[in-house]
Amino acid sequence: MGRHRVEYLTDRQEQILRHIRMAITGQGDAPTVAELAAAMGMRPSSVHYQLVVWTLRPNG
Repeated sequence: MGRHRVEYLTDRQEQILRHIRMAITGQGDAPTVAELAAAMGMRPSSVHYQLVVWTLRPNG
């Protein structure tokens, strides 16, 4: 999979997006928030926060 940088995401959000893309490509499904948290070394609430902030951005 090529690198598709989304300019308006933070580095952490870009890492989350990369993990989501890899999971969809490899498994056919997006990971759950809990799976993302475990893979990223974050708390589920922190992953959820990043996803919410991401979707509320004007370009998100």
